[in-house]
This record gives sequence, C-alpha cells and structure tokens, in this order.
Amino acid sequence: MSSHETQISKFDILPNEVLLEIFEYLPPVYTFETFYFLNKRYNSLLLSIRLRVDLFNVSKQIFEYYNYFLFPVVSHCVVSLRCEDVFDRLNHHINLSNFISLEYLTITNIKRSTLKKIIPHINRFPNLMYLNLQMSTEAVMTHELYFEQPMPSIEKCILNFNRRLIIEGEQCYSNLKYLTISQYHIDDLLSFLHIYTPELKYLTITFNNEYNPKALLSITENKHNLESLTVKQCRVPFNRIEKLIFASLPRLKRLNIHAMGIDYADGKRWEILLSTCFPLLKTFFLHTTFPEEDASTPALRTQLLKTFETMYFSSHNLHFAFLYHPSASSIDLFSLPLVTHRIHASLYDTHIEKTMNDINIFENVNELSLFLTTSEANLKLPKSCFSNVKNLKLISRFRQYERLPRNLFVDISNLVTFSTLESLEFIGNTFPSTSFVLLDYTPKLESLSISFSNLIQITKALTDQHTCQQLTKLIKHLNITSVNDLKNLAVLERLPLVFCTLESLSLHLVNPKDLYPLMILILQKMARILKRMSLFIDTYTIEANILNEFTAWLIGYLYSHELERVDMTFEASFPDEIILEICRYLHPVDILLSFGKLNNRLNQTISDFIRHVHLSSIISHENYLHLLRFTLPAIWSSIEALTISNCEVPCLTKLFLDNTENNLPPNLKKLCLFHLNTNEIYKFITRSMSNTMIEELIIECSDTDNAKQQELYGFKIAQMLFYHHPTLKSIELSGEIIFDLSHLSFLSLSNSDDSNSMSIMDVGGSSILRRLTIPLQSLSSLHLLLIYQPDLEYLNVHIGDAKSTCDYKITPFSPLVNLREFHLRSDDLSIKFENIFELSSYFPNLKALSLNLTTECRTFFDGIVLQTLVHKLDSFEFSIARFSPPTCEEQTLSTFYTPFWLETKKWYTQSYWNIDEDNADADYFHIYSVPFPFSNFDVYKCSHENVVSNEKLNSFKNVTRLDLSETSDVNIIPFLKRCPNVHTICLNDIYDDEENYGTDEEEDITDQNDENTSINDIQSIPSYQSPLPRLYNVRYIILLALPEQDLNFFERLVHVSPNLARLSVFFDDLLEIIDLPKKTLCQLLQKCIDQLEINLDYSWSTSDVHRDIPKILRIFSNIKSLKITLHSSQKRSSMIIQEILIQLLKHNRNLISITIDGNLLTGFEQILKGGGIDLIKTWLIESNHCRVQYKYYLKNCIHIELNSSSIAILL
Repeated sequence: MSSHETQISKFDILPNEVLLEIFEYLPPVYTFETFYFLNKRYNSLLLSIRLRVDLFNVSKQIFEYYNYFLFPVVSHCVVSLRCEDVFDRLNHHINLSNFISLEYLTITNIKRSTLKKIIPHINRFPNLMYLNLQMSTEAVMTHELYFEQPMPSIEKCILNFNRRLIIEGEQCYSNLKYLTISQYHIDDLLSFLHIYTPELKYLTITFNNEYNPKALLSITENKHNLESLTVKQCRVPFNRIEKLIFASLPRLKRLNIHAMGIDYADGKRWEILLSTCFPLLKTFFLHTTFPEEDASTPALRTQLLKTFETMYFSSHNLHFAFLYHPSASSIDLFSLPLVTHRIHASLYDTHIEKTMNDINIFENVNELSLFLTTSEANLKLPKSCFSNVKNLKLISRFRQYERLPRNLFVDISNLVTFSTLESLEFIGNTFPSTSFVLLDYTPKLESLSISFSNLIQITKALTDQHTCQQLTKLIKHLNITSVNDLKNLAVLERLPLVFCTLESLSLHLVNPKDLYPLMILILQKMARILKRMSLFIDTYTIEANILNEFTAWLIGYLYSHELERVDMTFEASFPDEIILEICRYLHPVDILLSFGKLNNRLNQTISDFIRHVHLSSIISHENYLHLLRFTLPAIWSSIEALTISNCEVPCLTKLFLDNTENNLPPNLKKLCLFHLNTNEIYKFITRSMSNTMIEELIIECSDTDNAKQQELYGFKIAQMLFYHHPTLKSIELSGEIIFDLSHLSFLSLSNSDDSNSMSIMDVGGSSILRRLTIPLQSLSSLHLLLIYQPDLEYLNVHIGDAKSTCDYKITPFSPLVNLREFHLRSDDLSIKFENIFELSSYFPNLKALSLNLTTECRTFFDGIVLQTLVHKLDSFEFSIARFSPPTCEEQTLSTFYTPFWLETKKWYTQSYWNIDEDNADADYFHIYSVPFPFSNFDVYKCSHENVVSNEKLNSFKNVTRLDLSETSDVNIIPFLKRCPNVHTICLNDIYDDEENYGTDEEEDITDQNDENTSINDIQSIPSYQSPLPRLYNVRYIILLALPEQDLNFFERLVHVSPNLARLSVFFDDLLEIIDLPKKTLCQLLQKCIDQLEINLDYSWSTSDVHRDIPKILRIFSNIKSLKITLHSSQKRSSMIIQEILIQLLKHNRNLISITIDGNLLTGFEQILKGGGIDLIKTWLIESNHCRVQYKYYLKNCIHIELNSSSIAILL
C-alpha cells in the first residue's frame, strides 16, 4: 500500500463526529468540492450538515457553483444565508422559497424591485430566528412599505429601509427580543410595542416624522419590557419625543440618542427627564448636533456645558463635551466617551470643551476625516486621542504653492495610531510629496484612495522605488479619482507593475476618451488578478454616442483577444440599470444580437426589446441570418410588437419572409411596416396576417407607381384590412399608396351592382375597426369610407391633389356618433370651407379636430368664420397655406386675436408669408396654431413672420421633419430653434444672407440663442453665423437644391448636427460639395455619414462611373449603405449598373447594403432575361471583393434581390 493510500485510510477511519467538526471550519463550497461524490458515507455526512452560506464578495465562479450545483442539492440543509442584491442574483438565480430550514437570513444592498419579491417569502421560514434586510442607499421608495409577515420564531430583526415602514396585521412577534427598524413613525411606536412585540428588550430606531392618518389600536396598559432604546438621526422636536415616548418607558435601563437641534443640548431638561421617567436607567448616551449660529460665542457654549455640570450627572458618572472646528458649520455636544464611530476634525483648529479631563473621548472612533490646513498654532487635541482609527481620510485645504506645515505628518502621528490603519484616503489637490512616508508605519493598510495627479506627484510618476515597493506589498484595493490627461503612456505601463497584487480597482475618469488606453492596459496586464473593477465617468462629459462606441469597441476587443472570462464578467458585473442605459445607445437589432438568448437574466433585463422587436439596422447579411434563424425563434412566442423597415436595408422584408416561412409570431399584437412597396405589403397581408391576432397595423408605402398599385393590389389590401381580419382595431396607412374608394375595383368588394355601394357592409360581417389613418384620392372617397365604417372613434385622412372636389356633394348618411377625433390633411387646392363644415355635421360628438390644408379658399384664413366650425370642440389644431399674398388684415391675424381664440379657448395662432412684387408665383401665406401640431413643418419662401409673445410660444415638440425652401438662413433659424425634436431636415435653396447679419431685423428674429451652443461648437465658423443652434436629434438631411457656389449654410448645418448619419443629395450638388475647396465640410461628412443616397441628374456613361465613383468613396469612406437612383433617361442601363457595382466593391470595403433604383424597365428587364441574380453574382465576383467570392455564395452569405425597378444587395 502506498503512502498516499495509507494517508487516505487514516483519514477515512476518523469517526463521523470528528469529520463533522472538521467540516464546520471549511466553507461549504470547498467541503463539497473535496468530499462530495467520493462515497455514500461522505455524501450522507455532507447532506446532514447545517450549512452556513456566505455569498458576500464571492467570485462569479464560486457563486455559479453554489447556484447550479449546491443549491439544487442542499438548499433544505442551509440554516444561514448571507447575500447581496447584486447582479440580479435574487431575481433570477436564488429562489428563497427553497431554503425551508433557514434560521438566519441577511440580505444587503436591496433594490426596490427585489424587495417586493423578498418580503412574501419571509413567512415561509418557520424556524427563522434572525432577519437582516438592508435597503440600498440608491434605491428610492415612493410609497409606504407595509410589513405583515408572521414570523413565530423570530428573535432578532433588522429592517433598514429608506421609506416609511408600517407594520400591521394580526400577528404577534412574541419571541422578538432585538429589533432595529428605520423610517418608523413616532406616533405609532408605543402601539407597536404593546401590540406586536410585548417581549422586546432592545430597540434601535430611526423615526419618520411624516404624519400617518391610519390609526392603530389604542394604548390600554404598558405590556412591553423594553430595556434598551437607541434613537438615530432624530429630527423630532425634544418636547414631542419626551411626551410621546420617554414618559411611557419606565423599565428602560439604557438610552442612546443621536439628535439634531439645540433643544437637546439643555442639561437641566435632561436631568429632570432622566430622574423622573427612568428610575432604572443605568446607561445614558447623548449626541446632538446643531448649527454653529445657535451657540456662536464661547460664552454661549460654556453656558450650555454648565447645565450638564450638576450633582446628578456627576453622581451617575455622566460627563459631556463640545466639539467644533472652523471647517464645519455645526457644533457637536456628546456624552463621554463618544459613541459614534465616525467623526470629522481639523488637525490644528479643533476645539473641545468638556466637563471631565481624565477620559479618552474618541476611543470608539474607527473612521476619521481629518481636515489639513496651515496654522501657526500647536495641536489642541490630546495626544493619541484617535488610537483605534482604521479608516483615515486626509482632506487637504492647502492652496497651491502654499507653504505646508513643516511637521505635518509628525503632528498627525501624535493624534492617530498608524499601526491600526486599514484604509487611507487622500482628498484634495495639494499634498506634500512625502505623504507616502505613512506607508512605512501602516502594516495593516490594504485600501488606498487618491487622485491621479497626487499619485503621479507623490510617487514621482511611479518611479520612486521604495514607495512603489510599499504599494506593491500593502495595497489590495485601489481607488484612483480624477483620472485625466493620459498622455504619459509610461506611467500607465508601470501601473500594473506596481499594483500587481490588487483584488479590486476603481477608476473615476474625467475624459471619456481615456477609457480606451486604460481598458487595453488593464485587460492585457491585470484582468487575470482583479476580482472586481469599476469605471466611473462624469455624466456631463458624455455625449450621446460615447457609451455606444465604447461598448461596441469593448465587446469586439474581448472577442478578438479571446478574453472569454472577462467577457462573462462584463455581462454579470453590470446591474440591470447599467445594461438598460447601454441599450439606450444601441440599435434594437444590436441589443438582440448582443444580449438575446444568452441567459434568463439578460432575457428578463431586455424583455422590452424581446417583446417589441425592431428590424432596420445596417448589419451584415450573415448577422441578419443569425438573428432570423436562431435569435428570433428562441423568443418567437414572446414577441408582441414587430417593426420592419426597409429604409436602411431595402431587401429586409423579403429576407424576413424567406426565413420565417411567411409566418408571424403567434402572440403578435402590433405590426409596423415601413418603406415597403405595394407588392410587399400585399404579400404580408395575404400570406402572413390571416392567422394572426394583430390588433394594430401601421404601414408606410414607398411605391410611387400609383396607377399600377391601385389596379393590382389596392382593392385587395382594402378588402383584407377593412372586412376580413377579425381582430384589427387600429390601422394606419401612409406614404405613396392612395385609395380611390369610388374606383370600380373597390366597389367590386360588394359583389353586386356598382350603384349599390351600400351592400359592401355585408361582406365578411361587421368590422371592429375603431382607429383608421388612410390616404384617399378625394373627398368623395372619404364620403364612401364614412358609410362603410360607421363605428370609427378616430379618423385621420390624407386627401391627394386630384382636384376632384368641385362637383363633390354629400349624400346623406347616418352620423358617426362614436367619432371623437378627426384629422384631415389635404393637398387639394380646390377644397372649400363649406365641404368641411357640411362634413362635420355628421360628427355630433366630435371633441378634437385638426386641419392640415393647402387650399385657395380664403375662408379658412378668417378666424371669425372658422370659429363657427370649431366653437364646440375641446381641441382644434391647424396648419393652412395658400399660394397668394395675405391682405393687411390677414398679416396682423386680427380675426384670430379675439376673446374667443385668446381667452375662451386659449388657442394661439402664428403666420409667415412671402410677397414678391416681381413674381406673383412666389407669393405664399401660411397660418398655423402654436405649438405647431404636426410632424412635418414646411417653411416655404419665408420673408416675414407674425409671432405670438414668448410666454405663449412653446417649442414645437411634435415636429420631426422640417422642409426649408427658397429662403435665407436668417428667416429659417427661428424655426430650427423652435423644433427641438426634428430628426429630418430637407433643404431646397437655403442660402446665407450675410447682408442681414447685425441688423435690427435679424436680431429680432434670432434673439434667442441656443443654450447648448458653445465657443468650441462654432470655432470654425465666422462670428456672424453664430445663431445656428445645436441639433442633437438630426440624423437625416435631404438636399433638394443647393444655392449656386454657396455651401456655407449646409456646412454650418452639418457642423451643429453631431448625430447626423444619413444624407440624400442630387449628383450635381454632390459634385459641388466634393469639388469646392471645403476641407472642413468634407471631413465632417466623412466622419458622420454612414448612409448615402444619390439621385442622378443626368444619364451616366461608363467613363462617368470610373471617374466619379472613386471620387465619391474617397470622401464618404465610412458609409455602410449606398443607394443610387438612376436618371429616367439613362442609356445602356444594364452595362452602367454592372460598372457601378464593380466600382463600388472595388473601392469600398465597408459597404453592407447597396441599392440601385430607377424607372428603367428596359435595363432591369435585360438583367432579368440575361440571368437575373446569377448574372449579378458574376459581376460582383469580377470586383475581387473579399466578401463576394464564389465560396460565400455557396454558404448563402450574400443576399441579392432583383425586380423590375431595383437591385438590392446585402453583404
């Protein structure tokens, strides 16, 4: 038998009692790792142990061993559990109801959401004797917390919450002896003691002084046995606590009170109270804090102190002292020795007055904040008075270049015993270069906190050999504050060499750009030794995209360097709040790809993004396949809302249908489809929606071929949506699709004679549709719609510009009694006020009306007449424009400045106009309610404006798109400032009007400068152009026309739009941008634009393609999506398309989505006949692009979509 086997045999013969005694001294995780599954004997022994589990500060690896291996096996054996509410462990990992044998439970750092789940489990522990629940200091409770859990065995309970606690119910805690409770109401305390805790002996309490109207049972007699009372942070007036509490505690033996207010500093009052109310009192501790002005002179302080120098206090050995120093604004009076563990003091200027000298005042203090100042005076504090301090904070009040005290650290050593220090913190900017001499006398020191600049100065940039050796030897927990200006990389490289034994590291950064070098350094050198790392960034320094960019970079870095362990720690170390904050800066698709389907905890955290899926991001075809084939199937039944947008990836709809077998999620309630053509809409509705329970449908069509779409699909779409879907309650149709309900194809829905349109109501039964948004051809179509849908509650209609209302006449129909909101937008210039007035008579219960009209009817511009239409409404919003000049009366808006508009309804009106005496076609007049109610705001030829007063002019928060046409920047800047949420700006010939700058007229228009505009924001722009505001929400700019040889305004607009990502431009204007010497503009566009749309002004030749494509891609080198719309006169289109694709892939490696569009039936038909998608593949292979080689087609890594008017490629 080998020696090894002999050793095992000797251990194996130990009796069970000895083995159990040995196991008592080992953590459960190591005991089970070592002995479990060795044999039946050990398994039986281990399962009989009363386990005590401590999860404080354990690593993720150890926690997972407990959670996935131990707890499922031995949770019934756990009698003691200590844990923190971190990393969502209590929500998604630890199931408290499984620990049925618990006797001791401690949970700290509890979040509000977790507390609601913990409390119901308390009554499931019949043997629970000790309960300690500590609320997180950052958790905010908005309502009272009710506690009514029966705990028959509880003996000691600590409930530390930050919101008022109310205990009620019929239970009685008859075994409770020790109780610590916070935020309890003083009026309820005695009732609580009598009813719930008759045997309570030791109570520690913090009062909530809010009034509680809920009355408890009346007090009948003193049934309690309270012997010790500790009151913390008491702000209740002395006379109230004396009357309500102290007079009813005759058995009290120990009283400890920490109060606020000078009324507690009256010794005579305390003598009377203690001698009369507490005959059995043996111990009394008092600590009261009050403002310095209440006892501002030495005479007043002496007078107060003398009230405690009486025979009563002397005979009971009770002595008191004052403490104050200039660095604090308050004075402390306390009994000796000081009971509080923390104290603030000044090194040289702390004054103490006491009633007895021979006593160690601060023997209980273990945390000291010491203010360091210059002084000619000697120490006033007694020598070695802080002999038991473990945590020392040195707070510097020295000025730069100020002469420091010569014996500074000698004086500190006379007060503080360095050998007991465990934590040292330097706060402030100026410390002696010899400060780390303290390290030679602090053998127990483990934690250090210091600013980055002080660390560099004191350690000589981490080159002082002796100091660095001491840091290496001692420091396990390091906190570096104010990390800034990391230019000296040598210092960074020495950081992991000096602090090579660290367990935790915290860094507080000033400049977010310093994240990158620090993280690379830490991950490369320190990731293997650190157990925990925290990064803090000043919130005011973070721009919208900083966190997004850093997160994306960090995840990529972790994967590329195969740091799987760090990657897992990164996920688990963030609480839900931080992960959700990161998600704010990520696209929903990126959130699903990054966090979806990883584990249950993350699925719970991002549950909103799982229930509401949004597909539109520019990511590779391979990533979309992964999303559609793996991620979405895992969450398929959880999806309640689905949004698909072809705006950034034109072929996304087909990609979705092909990979989901034309199915939609079974529990889908809301479907949104954006930028689809009519054919795609038809496929979605007919193939995918028939078996769903969708209640809300939103569709935006981008197809411009109105005639074809109406004939082929329009009536089928209407039939399916209006009558054949059993659950649709809300439909919103918008875009280029227009329904002509008077068209033969729509009337054929009735399957009857064209003249009998009313019979359409019989098709498919009655509709449950209640909300409808729809574009219609004319008012006649609207008339028919109202007949077909009599139960609508909300109706939003867009009338096209067919000019078909001249012979329009209403055939009487039943009123729409349920209609509450009606919104009408019309581009029909011939629409009349009489049409709207007559139509409104069929809406007897209408409460809200909005009109968005372009019309030649002048009646709409008369407030007196308009009043007859809207006088019964609760809400009326409008935007009305015409192409004719306003009269003088209309310019003043006098008909809208009447008591009805301004006082009765408080509806305010604004206008702008343009009068051109040389060109009548340029005249324009626009009136609208303020704030502007619609999402699209068209500012056309604005030269004059009539604006309401500033106090009534609220920002136009509904506006998301601004169309600015044919005017100067002076006139349109006010509109930019009023629309803070605009994300799309369309420019049509906007120029810089330098002549108006500095004039009174310009100052009147642009007198409200944007508060966010700083000198740094406009440093490259001339001073006369400064009024342009910062446009943080603008992501899309459409250039319809640029002023000739004038790019100034466009450059300024790009400069103040830091989140701009998408640009649409005509080719002539694009060449002007590229060719003109505008280096700053080109740099800005290169940095921000990742989606470019080019509309060709003329037919391209192959030489144009070879010359212009490389030129464009040199400027827009970072684009991920490119769309080129060919000119309608394009010749040899098939060959041009081939050359465009080859040149694009040859000169750009970042492109993910390519679209070539145009009404070139001949060209695209040639491609279809010549081989279609296979022909396009051969073109792409000719480009020698790394992602379009033949092997990638075999792996299905590239998606190509081809139809009669476009080609879409997703790489």
